[in-house]
Amino acid sequence: MIDRIIRSFQLVKASWRILMEDKKLLAFPIISGIVTLLVIATFIPIAFFSNGWFSFSTNTVGGIVFLFIFYLISYFVVIFFNVGLISCVHAKIMGRT
Repeated sequence: MIDRIIRSFQLVKASWRILMEDKKLLAFPIISGIVTLLVIATFIPIAFFSNGWFSFSTNTVGGIVFLFIFYLISYFVVIFFNVGLISCVHAKIMGRT
């Protein structure tokens, strides 16, 4: 158990060191947050102005489809930017720019 905690702290320190060496990597979570907010801002008016067909409730087929599409798009954005961040960090670890 203690070994896991020690490895976790070592991983956090190594990640922090890479982030401090190349601050451009912060662009990935920032842009991901902005795009996620845009997705949310797109779906909220649809839910409010659709007269109940598309809503954040799972009582209707439209609501289930609406939530699934929202989930799919939201997670695509998050995973896309996380993969970009991981790819850049891996390249940095391997010595590439």
